[in-house]
Order: sequence, then C-alpha cells, then structure tokens
Amino acid sequence: LLTLFPIIYGSRIVASLGKIFNGKSPFSFIISFGQLLTSDSRHLQGEETGEVNLLLLGIGGEGHEGALLTDTMMLATIRKPQHDGEQVELSLLSIPRDLIVPLPAGLGLRKINSAYAYGELGGKGLGAKWATEAAEGITGISIPYYALVDFSGFKKAIDDLGGIDVSVERTFTDSEYPDYQHGYLPTIKFVQGLQHMDGERALQFARSRHGTNGEGSDFARSRRQAKILAGMKERILKLNVATNLSTITKLLENFADHFRTNLEPWEMKRVYDLTRSVPQANILSLALDPTTGLLCNDIDAATAAYILTRCPNVSEADVYRFVADKFTYAKLLKEAPRLQIQNSTKLNGLAQRVSDGLATYYMETSVGNYPGGGILTETILYDLAGGIKPETLKYLQEKLSPLTRSDYPYPDQLPQPRPDFVVVLGTDATTFSTSTPETK
Repeated sequence: LLTLFPIIYGSRIVASLGKIFNGKSPFSFIISFGQLLTSDSRHLQGEETGEVNLLLLGIGGEGHEGALLTDTMMLATIRKPQHDGEQVELSLLSIPRDLIVPLPAGLGLRKINSAYAYGELGGKGLGAKWATEAAEGITGISIPYYALVDFSGFKKAIDDLGGIDVSVERTFTDSEYPDYQHGYLPTIKFVQGLQHMDGERALQFARSRHGTNGEGSDFARSRRQAKILAGMKERILKLNVATNLSTITKLLENFADHFRTNLEPWEMKRVYDLTRSVPQANILSLALDPTTGLLCNDIDAATAAYILTRCPNVSEADVYRFVADKFTYAKLLKEAPRLQIQNSTKLNGLAQRVSDGLATYYMETSVGNYPGGGILTETILYDLAGGIKPETLKYLQEKLSPLTRSDYPYPDQLPQPRPDFVVVLGTDATTFSTSTPETK
C-alpha cells in the first residue's frame, strides 16, 4: 500500500513530493515509499553513535523583505537512550542570525543568516549546502540533514492541523513586531497560560524578538520555538496524522511550495518514530548567544551593522566543547542551581580557581572559606537540594569526583539565598583542571 501511495494520490501529489524532496523523480518516490516498510531496520546518519543532527531553517519567503535570509537557524539533535531506563532526548540549539562566519566564493565574512540566500543567488541552488556548512563550521559537528520552511508554509501547516495548544510561560508584549509592509504591527501581547494558536499567532509567538518581561533574548525566543514544535508534535499525534490521508494530502500540497529537505521519505518516518514519544521534559532548549560568554556584540566597521563574533579570549575549540555538551548545559539551565565552593586548604585562590572552572551562565556560584577548621584531604559535595536537581549533582560529581553528603554541618553560616550545593575543597582538589570553557 505504501508503495502504491504516489499512484493512488495521483500526479499532483507526486509533483508536490518532487518539490519537497529536492526535485527527485516520481520513480524514486515509488522506491522511497517502498522503503518505508523497512525503515524501522534502517538507521539515520549518526544513529549508530547515539546522536542524529538536523539543521532547521526558517525563511520569510515570497513577499517578505530579505525573503531568503534565515530568520531562524536551529541545530536539532536527537539523542538515543544511552542506558536502560532512559528515554530519547531532543536538543534545540539556536544559532543567532547576526553571527559572523566565512562564506565561500570569495564572499568573506558575512552574517550566518545570509548563507542560504547567497547560495541561492543566480539559481545556484546551493543555499542549504552553504547554510549547513556554515553551521558545521561554528558547531564543529557534522550535520547530514536539513529541513527548511518559509513563513507561509509554517502558518498554513498549523492551520491545516486545526491550530496548536501552547503554554505561554509568562505574559509579554512586543511593540516592534514587523508587519508585511516594512513597518510594525500594533503591539502584540501574549498572556501567561495555555493558549490555542492559529498559524499567524504561532508565527508571532515564535518570531518575536523584542518582547518585554525577559522575552527579548535569543534564548527566550528559542524556548518559544521549542514550544511551537512540541505543540505541533502533540497535535500530529492527537490527530493520528500518519494515517489521516486527507490531512496528509493538504500538508503535502502546502509544503510543495514552502518546504524543502534532503531527508528521504523513509528517513522522515524514522525521525518521526524516534521522536514521537519524547516527553515535553526531554525537549531541551539552548541558545549560542552572548549570555554564554562565548560570543560578543560588535559593530561592523564597513556597514555599522550589529554583529556577533567570538569573544577575544574564546577559541574555536571552546565553542565546539559548548556545543558537544549542549544537553548538559540545557539541563543545568532548567535547574538553575546555586553553588557555593568553600576552601578547607591553605592554598590561596583555590576556591576561585575551581569556581572559574565549574561556573557557567547557568549556575550561580560564590566562594568562601570552610568554617569547620582543619584541612580536609578529600573534597566533599553536599547536596542541599534534596535530590531535586539531579543533573547538577551529576555534573559536579563528574567534574570533581567528590564524596557526596547531604548533611552540611554548618547550615547557619551559609549565605542567603541558601545554595543548592556546597563543595568543600580538600587537598585533592589542588590538581583540579578546567576542561570546559568559562561560560559565565
């Protein structure tokens, strides 16, 4: 039946599929849809090593200023369970559009959001290739797959699904949201709580860049986009779209002019199979932005445009390590831990050095001397959070290999607000060396 799908639904659907999947022939689709029957036994690139990477791109499309500039660039990583009892996790790492990267063909340094546009100029059809290569150069990882959608396709897909339900984390407004005539809409507002959104409303929620109440950062934007993707996933599962041929037909016809990917049909089904049961808690958002300490704001001397570059003291390897540890950092961000490091040794500056090695933007740290007197030979980690911040506990255990306790002996001498964890450094910590960038 799957092999006959293109024939049953006629030449119009086949033509739609040809546009979506890089202009491949109808015959290739009969083969590809036949392979859906065996997709469970076939693996995506990266699956054997545990992580599958896809580059998600969003562009304005026809009728929008800078139609081919990528408004959204996001590295999606599907991590398969590594141990018994674990579930699939999905990381969504937002790459800022103003980040400067080298482009081919003698173009030199340009904003990364222009990579796709320059690759498409003159009908070259290299946009996805150039955007992917630019993202690979920044992240240091191989990205074999991409998927691109424009604003019209995004809106219509959500409308075809009957809208989606999205939990708005906090109320915010945006008085600088662009209209479709090179101006701004009247102030848009989102109210905290569960909201049912149509395509236009969902696009505003995902794109807003100048929100109040902490919603104006790249990170806040990436979290909202993750909520949209999760809402679409839940709606697709609820409607059982995979067997709803009417909805499939509408989506395919919509996507024909608004969606592009290099995923084969069987690969798309494999992605769906891997991610369909990912719980909301396992969808992790992170942004590669100035808050990490890796990127710095700058002004292009030639154009006076706002740009982002690597900070002067940050190496390419520092950024690569951050990206490689994105799941850890995203989990720390969700837990927002407070940490105090206390020095029981006579080595001046040890607590600060260890703090600098452990600290990230996602962990609030302070230092002090251990009030107990005496020099400890072994470092002790006190979990005062009562086990409710397991990812931070795991992170500290991996970095310091300390003894772990829960009964800190001098609670009255702790700073306020009370830390979630206290690390008391022993003489074994004098050999501590940083293996991660100082992203604080």
